[in-house]
Amino acid sequence: MNNWTKISGNHAMKFGADLRFAHNLRFPSDANRTGQLVFSHKETSLYDPVSGSNAGGLDLASFLFGNVSKFERFASVSQNAAESQKRFFLYAQDQFRMSSKLTITYGMRWEDYFPESVNAKGNGGFANLDQGVIRVNGFGPIGSNGNIRNYIGAFGPRIGIAYQLRPKTVVRIGYGRSFDIGVFGSNFGHAVTQNLPVLVHQSIQAHDLNSASINDNVPVYQMDSATGPTPAQFPTPRANGTIPLRGPTNSVDPRIRPTVQRPASIDMWNATVEHQLTSTITVEVAYVGNKGTHGFAGDGPAYNANERSITGYGTASPDNARPFFNHYIYPDCSVSQGVCGLANVPLSDQLTCCSADLNNYFGMDASSNYNALQLKVEKRVSQGLQFVSHYTWSRARFHDNNYYSVDPSVGYGPMNVNRNHVWVTNILYELPFGKGKKYMSGANTLTDALIGGWRLTSITNWSGGLPWTPSYSACSEDENTSICRPNIGSGSLKLGKKRDSNGNLTWFTPVFTTIPDPTDPTKTCTIPGLTLFTPGTCKSDPNQCNVARPTIPGFSRPACGTLGNRGYDPFRGPHLFTSNLSLAKNFRITERYKAEFRMDANNIFNHPVLGFNYTQGNTCIDCAGDAGRITNIENNTSMRLLTFGLRFSF
Repeated sequence: MNNWTKISGNHAMKFGADLRFAHNLRFPSDANRTGQLVFSHKETSLYDPVSGSNAGGLDLASFLFGNVSKFERFASVSQNAAESQKRFFLYAQDQFRMSSKLTITYGMRWEDYFPESVNAKGNGGFANLDQGVIRVNGFGPIGSNGNIRNYIGAFGPRIGIAYQLRPKTVVRIGYGRSFDIGVFGSNFGHAVTQNLPVLVHQSIQAHDLNSASINDNVPVYQMDSATGPTPAQFPTPRANGTIPLRGPTNSVDPRIRPTVQRPASIDMWNATVEHQLTSTITVEVAYVGNKGTHGFAGDGPAYNANERSITGYGTASPDNARPFFNHYIYPDCSVSQGVCGLANVPLSDQLTCCSADLNNYFGMDASSNYNALQLKVEKRVSQGLQFVSHYTWSRARFHDNNYYSVDPSVGYGPMNVNRNHVWVTNILYELPFGKGKKYMSGANTLTDALIGGWRLTSITNWSGGLPWTPSYSACSEDENTSICRPNIGSGSLKLGKKRDSNGNLTWFTPVFTTIPDPTDPTKTCTIPGLTLFTPGTCKSDPNQCNVARPTIPGFSRPACGTLGNRGYDPFRGPHLFTSNLSLAKNFRITERYKAEFRMDANNIFNHPVLGFNYTQGNTCIDCAGDAGRITNIENNTSMRLLTFGLRFSF
C-alpha cells in the first residue's frame, strides 16, 4: 500500500494504490466430525400400522441397547483445503480551494476483487445456478478459481462541496459510491471448500436407508456393529469437471454463488447546513440518503433460491411450482444407482433437479434505500460542560429473504432493524467544585478530596419501535409458502400498551371467541376471528374456500391460493427509552500516585423497553394463547444495573 500527495497552488492532490492478498483455511466442524448420535424412543417402541404412530419406548432404553436413531457429522477428503484471493485498489483525489469561501473535493476509486482460488486439485466445489452444477477445480476445463469471472466496473466516484454562505454559516453537499466484499462467504471463504467433493454433511435417519421405515423406528446402526454408520460418499467429478448441483443422490444443500463475482455497492449523498449560534454552540440540519445495490436479501448473506410459489397451491405436486423444479437434467446420472458418468441411462432413471429448497444461495442481488432528516445541536467544552444532541427521522426500505426467489416485491418494506425516530443526547459535565473550579476554589486539601474532581456523563436515547408483520391462524389452509399475511380490511388494529382481563401486558388484542365444545360441554374450543367453522362443531369448515372471506377490524382473509396484501412490516412495536449515567471522581494521592472511583448506572430510571417486534412476540391477529402479548423486555436491553469500580494508577 502506498499514498502520494502533491500540493500545487490551490490544489491538494492525492494518489494511492493498495494491493492485498487474503488467505483462508477453515476446517469446519459445525457438525462434530467424530459423529453426533441421537437416540429416540421410537427404536424401543411398538409401531401401530393402523394409527401410523409409535407407542411406548424410552430414549434411554434405545441408548442402552445401542440403537442409534440419527447420525450426523462433517466429513472431508482434505484437511488443508484453503482459499486465496487477490484484491487491487487505486484512487485519485483533488481538493481544490477555488476561493476563501468555496472548496471542492472530487475523486475516483477503483476496486477489483479477483475470484478466489483454491490451493490444490479437487479442493474446491464452485456451485452455480447457471448450469445447475458444482464445478470442481482441476478437473476437465475447470481452473483453480472455478472459472468464475470478476466484475471490473467497480468505479467509485465521489465529490464534496463546502461553501461558506455567511461568516457563521456553512453549506456542505456530498456524493460518493463505495464497495464492500460482504461477510464471510459472500465473495470469499466459507463456501467452495465446504461443498462436494471436499466436504460432506452426513445426516442419516432410518428412512434414508430404507424408504419403508417412514416412522424412523428402525435404528440407523447399532453401536456394537462391526461396520458402524454408512461411510461418507465423495462423488467423482465427471469428464467435464462437474458434479450435479445437489450431488449424484440429490441429497446435499450446496453453498451457491453467481458465476460473476460482484461486490456490494452503496451510493451515498447528503446536504448539510451548519450554523454557529455562539462561540461554543453550533446547530446543524442535514438530509442524508443512500441506495444499496447487490446486497443481502434479509439479514444474512444467503437465502433460499428455490422456494415454493403460491401458484402450486391446491395442486397434487406443489413442488412443481418451485423456480428450479426439474430445471436441470443430468442424462449420465442414474437415480437408482446414485452415480454419474454412465452411458445410455433410461429417461425414467435420469437424475433431475431441483424439487427441494436451495437454502444457501449467496446471491448478493438485493437492493435497499435510506432517507433521513437529521437535526443536531452541539456544545463544545466551556465551564466544564459539553453535550451533543441529535434527532433523526428516517425511512429505510429493504428486501426480506422470504419468498425473494419467487417475487422480491412481496418482502419489500421497512428495514426491520431501523427505528424511524431516534433522539440521542450525550452530556459530559465536570462539576464546578474544588480547587481551580468556580465554586469553593480555595478549599483545603481534605475538602477538595471530598468535593473536587467529580465528573458526570450520561447518554439518553428515545427512539421509535421496531417493525413487525401480522399473521393469522388459518394460513396453512389458504397457502403453502413461507408468507403468512392477511388482507387489508376496513377499520384498524388498535396498538398500544395495556392490560387484558387476566392482567397480561399486551400490545394488541387478537380477535377470537371461546365457546363450549358442542360435542363435549366440559371442554371449550377457540374460534379464531378469520376462520369459518362447521356449525355445531369445533372443526374448520372444509368448504370455506368457496364462501365469502371473513373480516375483523383492519383485516380480511385472503382468497385460497393467494397471498395477503397486507405489506411487509407495516406496524411498529413499543418505543425505546434508555438513560445511562456515569459518575466518576479523580483522586491525586501524590504527584506519582492517582486513583479513580467510578459508578456506572445502566438504565438509571429502570424503564423497561418492552419487547414486541419482528423477532419478539406472537403477531397472530386472531389467535388465542400469547398472541399480542408482551412477555419480555426487548432483546439486548436490561433493567437497571449498577457497577462500581476503583482504579489505582502510578
